Amino acid sequence: MKTSKTALLLSALVCLLYLFISACSERESVSAHIEKKLQEKKDKEHGHSHGDDSGHSHKDGNDHAHEETAHHGIIETLWSGQRGPGYAELKLHDDKGDLELWLTSDKEGTKPFDIALDSEITITFSELNDKTVTLRARNNEKNEDEDGKENIREGKTNYFIFPGDTGVDASFLTGKDFVSKVVIFFKNGETRYVTDEFELSPHTH
Repeated sequence: MKTSKTALLLSALVCLLYLFISACSERESVSAHIEKKLQEKKDKEHGHSHGDDSGHSHKDGNDHAHEETAHHGIIETLWSGQRGPGYAELKLHDDKGDLELWLTSDKEGTKPFDIALDSEITITFSELNDKTVTLRARNNEKNEDEDGKENIREGKTNYFIFPGDTGVDASFLTGKDFVSKVVIFFKNGETRYVTDEFELSPHTH
């Protein structure tokens, strides 16, 4: 009788052990599935999967983004509170380290988002000890871009540059390999506008 009870007890323990192992395996399977879905989401946001990387890096992906925008820069949403009223396209030239910025109401860059001509746009480089630069209009007459296009409408503009004729040293921005996370910020009247942090790399010549 005692032997029979012992056998039953051992059998029960084996069953419990089996159920425990099965539950652990199932949890690991679910966890792996969740991780896979999260990775797939990240891959989709980057526009490609790691399974078919086609031999290019994320930096190459940024270069493709340059080609798809109106001025070959990087497009980011402008936020004002909880709203996204416009877009900023930031272009870094690798040869001189100069920056061009266009503000638009549409992501395609066809509708200027004009603000006061004397506005100042601040860009913060979070990976360079929060170094900042200030972009301003090129001039008060035409504020032309590097293609000669005028950018003043009723005393306002959507185009800003750095360093312009300020004499500020922009050499730290030069080079095809430059990369840094940045944030764009400015005020228009009492309204504050800011982008999310994003990675800036140059449009190469």
